[in-house]
Amino acid sequence: ILLVAAVPFLVALFFSTQLVMKEVTVVKQLSDLQQLTTLSVKMAGLVHEQQKERGATAVFVGSMGGKFRSELLAQRTATNTKREELKAFLSTFAAGDYDAKFNEKYTAWLATLEKLNDTRGQVDELSISAANAIAYYTGLNAQNLDLIAYMANLSQDPHIVTSIVGYANFMQGKERAGIERAVGASGFAAGKFQVSVLDKFKSLIGAQATYNDIFLSFATEGQKKTYNEVMNGDAAKEVERMRGVAIAGGLEGNLEGIAGSQWFDTITKKIRGLKQIEDSLANDLTALMGGIADKATVSEQS
Repeated sequence: ILLVAAVPFLVALFFSTQLVMKEVTVVKQLSDLQQLTTLSVKMAGLVHEQQKERGATAVFVGSMGGKFRSELLAQRTATNTKREELKAFLSTFAAGDYDAKFNEKYTAWLATLEKLNDTRGQVDELSISAANAIAYYTGLNAQNLDLIAYMANLSQDPHIVTSIVGYANFMQGKERAGIERAVGASGFAAGKFQVSVLDKFKSLIGAQATYNDIFLSFATEGQKKTYNEVMNGDAAKEVERMRGVAIAGGLEGNLEGIAGSQWFDTITKKIRGLKQIEDSLANDLTALMGGIADKATVSEQS
């Protein structure tokens, strides 16, 4: 009789133990993801400054050093500030807590980041083309964003995965806006677009539309509203006008007097709006993780 009575108790104990272990695992996963979210925010801050440095570099090199020298130096200072903040965080970041694929991407990114000063030296000496300088910053930013996107592979919660996928796609679109700033700046600064440059310019516009559409398919109503406000703003509309000028007359040099610095300043205002959306998405993701972690912790302790 005692044995028969003990069976339901043992079964209940087994399942309750399994539930507790599951919640402990969830809490650990969320803790790791929250560390990665902090990393992603700091990396995104650096990417934003590198995007601006890429654009300023394009104007400087595109004008053969005749324009944007002081602006470029000032932007490098801003980039360095974010780089030092990130390095301070990395001094306590335990990359070994994550899987081999993450560490492979992480190590490759750090190696590319270390080449920044060498690239700057080539820019100062005008011994690198605008295309190759842009390519360095673009490759570096791509590695940053690839690490952020990989976060989605480290969660089993569908809400978190959806939020990360939307966030990552928005940042990919914003990165293409940054490349567009640099490519457009080189064309406007030169007074004429080469065929390859204009083709790249147009492809970047299409890529942004694709990434933004994907982001919007995952976005909340509040996120969609904020996005539409930025895209319907004066800066975004002026960028659209300048795009049209470049596409219509860029090959012939009919740019309606638009200078590289004018393009750069206008699209920078638009990208500032995109940065506000990016920050809001990061805050939403952090809040989502915090809420799920709190629920899991309560369940673990119950």
